Amino acid sequence: MWTFLKFVCLVIPLVTAKRKKITKEEMLENIEHLTKFSCSPGDVVLAGLFPLHDYHREVMCAKLLALNYLQRVEAFIWAIDQINKNPKILPNVKIGYFILDTCSNPSVTLGQAFTMYKYFKFISLEKIHNKGIRKCLQSSYRTVSPFAVIGPEFSDSSIQAANAFTIFGNIPMISLSTSDELSNNLRYPSFFRIVSPSRFQGQAIIDILLYFDWTYVNLVYSKESYGQSGFSYLSSHITHFKICLAEVVAISPDDDSEIYVNGIRKLRKNIKSKVTILFATSFVAKSFFQLAKDRGIFLDHTWLISEGWANTLSEVIHFKYLLKGLLTIQSYSVAVPEFDNYFSKLTINNSNPWVKESIEYHGNCKGNKTCLNQVSLRDLDNFEDDPFSSIVIDSVYTAVSALESLYIESCKIQPCSFKKFASSFKSYTSMVDVLYRTNLTGLTGRIMFDEKGDQGGRYIIRNLKWFSDGEYEFATVGTWFQDRSNSLEINTTDIMWNANTSNIPEAICSAKCPSEMHTRYLHPKCCWECFKCSSNEIYTANTSMCEECPPSSKPDNSTMVCETIEPLYIKWTSGLSICLGCLSFIGCTVSVAVTALFYINNDKHLIRACSRELCYIMLCGITLSYLLVFSLLGKPTFITCLLNRFCFPLSGTLVYAPLAIKSNRIYRIFSLAKKSTRKPRFISSETQVGIAVVFITIQFIICIIWSVEYPPSAVYTYPVPNKVVILACQSSLTPTIIPLGYNLLLILVCIYYAFLSRYFPNNYNESKFIFLSVSTTLSLWVGFIPTLLMIQNVYFKPAVEAIAMIFVGMICITSLKNERVMVSERLSKNLLTTAEKNIADVSNEQETDDFTMLK
Repeated sequence: MWTFLKFVCLVIPLVTAKRKKITKEEMLENIEHLTKFSCSPGDVVLAGLFPLHDYHREVMCAKLLALNYLQRVEAFIWAIDQINKNPKILPNVKIGYFILDTCSNPSVTLGQAFTMYKYFKFISLEKIHNKGIRKCLQSSYRTVSPFAVIGPEFSDSSIQAANAFTIFGNIPMISLSTSDELSNNLRYPSFFRIVSPSRFQGQAIIDILLYFDWTYVNLVYSKESYGQSGFSYLSSHITHFKICLAEVVAISPDDDSEIYVNGIRKLRKNIKSKVTILFATSFVAKSFFQLAKDRGIFLDHTWLISEGWANTLSEVIHFKYLLKGLLTIQSYSVAVPEFDNYFSKLTINNSNPWVKESIEYHGNCKGNKTCLNQVSLRDLDNFEDDPFSSIVIDSVYTAVSALESLYIESCKIQPCSFKKFASSFKSYTSMVDVLYRTNLTGLTGRIMFDEKGDQGGRYIIRNLKWFSDGEYEFATVGTWFQDRSNSLEINTTDIMWNANTSNIPEAICSAKCPSEMHTRYLHPKCCWECFKCSSNEIYTANTSMCEECPPSSKPDNSTMVCETIEPLYIKWTSGLSICLGCLSFIGCTVSVAVTALFYINNDKHLIRACSRELCYIMLCGITLSYLLVFSLLGKPTFITCLLNRFCFPLSGTLVYAPLAIKSNRIYRIFSLAKKSTRKPRFISSETQVGIAVVFITIQFIICIIWSVEYPPSAVYTYPVPNKVVILACQSSLTPTIIPLGYNLLLILVCIYYAFLSRYFPNNYNESKFIFLSVSTTLSLWVGFIPTLLMIQNVYFKPAVEAIAMIFVGMICITSLKNERVMVSERLSKNLLTTAEKNIADVSNEQETDDFTMLK
């Protein structure tokens, strides 16, 4: 049964390995690696699963890993030896160990877990053919062995081992793996780790990115449990801090080399992001940089590497030109001088078979006995202290401390020997419970497990420096502790960047926009473009968009809100309004005064002789033209616009319709007087007024029609949109031209009859005044109408109309009424000449007008 399982777990993967046919020699060498072990007998056994050989796509258990992995095995052995020598820890009890190589491979790890459990639980010593293993397991307390397992180190391997040891009765595992997947205590109830889980690495990486203001970074991760957990944490959390991933490269250990190369080229093409996070296992990381080196692809990047790789100088020295200035995050550890001294003196005489293999491989001593006998580990070129040794030592002490605590608790009720305690040990549940209650101080600090079997986050940050003599070294430049108020502490001045300067590299997609410009975010949101809205636009959508203000408004000082522009119109407080208002008031006063004078002298002969009824209508028109000025200069509203629409043409009609009738009347009277004594028709006052009313009504109807067709209203116009707004009455060509044309027609009629009457008697000179008045008015309107129609700024149109009204009134009053007023005044003062009195008397006696006087 167990032989078959081992065959399935170990040998079949070798035979079915892809891309390369395995030779017999290679298969035998691989099997030798797989079956190699290190052990020491004891009353109880602490098992260890460590990666000592590398995994390769073509070979299941490939070449030996760097010396630091051997140091972790020796740290495990050294810690057990120190415990056995310490009379205060489990006195008179010897802790044994049993170590197997996982070959950095999950499948191999699963096979080794089955092998380990088989030896301890199911096979009797007589059936174990390996004498070394049989000797190690000659313990009288085999029923409790192993009481715990230290390792494995890589996450995928730990998952396989945790699955196996859970099936085997929840054998406690204290691992150096960091994958967050292993934090599931329902699936892995007996899994503990002495290092921080990946989520704390992710948090530390984010804090470093924020510290250096790196907001646009690349990410390379391995498609394994370790890399996947790092990617999941980073991708789900960095967006909260406005950090974006520029390029993401995911690589599996089984991917072809071209996939690696494509990922390298992908990073090289992105010139904006020069900071790259590497969250990958050792095999993927080494393969990535090895291919970049082999293909001559230089990546001028600053690397921020998780603790899955680059923990020792020997791992990165072959890629030093690619990795200069890198920052690496490593689980917090301390130097252990006693162990370092012990490890440096190890030779091939050590019981650990991997010591001899390491000297052979790293010291090039294979087959050379002299070399093997003279070389120790300290003589090897790539010898350096391993940063994880103190963590492994703490793991051993944690497991033994839990065993001692369980032993003490078991014997509190009834005194017992360790032999009796070990013999009655049937389940690992109690051991797991004690581990959850662990609270001790180790070399690396306080050791406590939470409900998931995890430790808190504790890291050191190291920088790869280089010197002019070509030497490289790792230097600690900062720390990150989860339980500190300020988790990240880093000394920037101690960092040597890849450009050999103290200037922090930039990792931004877009430079900060100038103060006068705004930002429009693109995809991803760490990228943007700088833009400036037009003078008539505001910033919207979190200042990333421009929105045009309506023509009646403009951006405020903050350029975030459209503020309404105060419309322009002629206000009463303006100088122009005051001036025109005063003139209008004077004109209106004069007009009223003339009307009053006419009314006072209403029955006088001269007033009666000048068609007083028509004169009253004309005075009403003149007065209306003056009053209209006040409506034109007020704030445009529907009421004022309606008044302007009607009163502007009507005021002219009230003046020119009576004038036209009077001109016609005078012409007909004098013309007929030359031919006959018969009185002309339609010259009575009532008839004249009736005809005037008809003419005025026609204009009124025209105004009504065009007011219905083009309703008057106060509208806003925008001669300069978003800057100038003018409030004015709506105007159009048709409703302006037709009423004015009608008035112009009346003026032409006046001119025509006044011209025909130019030779009439001098003592009857009203026709001359009519001709002078309408001629002057015509000249005014000839200049006024084109100006009114062509003026672009509607702000001035009411002023032009008001000026026209004032001038029309002034002309009519001055030219037409001057003589009548003067005569009336002389009549009222009894200053008329004899001729004037005779004319008035004749007019009064016959109760007629001009025709009677001509007789």
